[in-house]
Amino acid sequence: MKRIFTRIFHSVEGLLLIALSLAMGLLMASGNHWLYISPRFEWLSQLTALVLLLVGTLTAWRPGRRPRLSAVIIFGGFVVFGIGANYLVLQPRPTDWGFSRPHRVVGEEPYKIHNGLSYTRINLAELYEVAEGQPEKRDVPYVVRGMVQRDPQLDSYREFLVLRTLVWCCLADAILVGFRVQDLPEGQELPKNGQWIELFGELTEASPHWRHEAPHISSIFPMNTHPRYGLTPHHIRPIEEPPMAFIFEIRDGKPYAY
Repeated sequence: MKRIFTRIFHSVEGLLLIALSLAMGLLMASGNHWLYISPRFEWLSQLTALVLLLVGTLTAWRPGRRPRLSAVIIFGGFVVFGIGANYLVLQPRPTDWGFSRPHRVVGEEPYKIHNGLSYTRINLAELYEVAEGQPEKRDVPYVVRGMVQRDPQLDSYREFLVLRTLVWCCLADAILVGFRVQDLPEGQELPKNGQWIELFGELTEASPHWRHEAPHISSIFPMNTHPRYGLTPHHIRPIEEPPMAFIFEIRDGKPYAY
């Protein structure tokens, strides 16, 4: 009889490990893994899920010492809580969570109209991805939001930077991402340093001096401005700082996170 109970306990212990592995796999498959851990560590989560699956399978079928009932109960409660939390995260939610949107909100408007022209709403990190590796999307007119960063060197060219802070996991790995704004319309004044703006424009190849001269910007965060493409504005207007200024989400298609 003791052997039967030992086998049952080991089976339960192994099945709990397998359940945790499957919950991790389901979370990664949902695309919401980044809400918990930086995307750069997704490979580690995948490896952990695989190890849990293998260990759980071996634990469920191996004979061994009699496990402690308290350990099984505590671990079981942890797994149930983890699976329940994952289930809540995986549910489509039509409401804005404030700092992040793990699912695309139904009814999100992918465009803004200005002077009869449709501009794709996109955040600066998503536009960086377009400039870096999606040539088929580079000729599309876009509208972005960001903070102005001026510099005497850029002022001499009538240019400035538009930036936003991108956070992968926490502020420890945050970076400033954005573009140089070039070829301002005739009569367009440079916006104030630190001003938030909404910019309607298009990606254009960076002028030669940009490729050889980097602006001297001091910031607590590292800065990554695209070296080969800038933004040529059609229209710039000042706006209030958004309720959540940081970028926490990057999408690969419309509607973009904006």
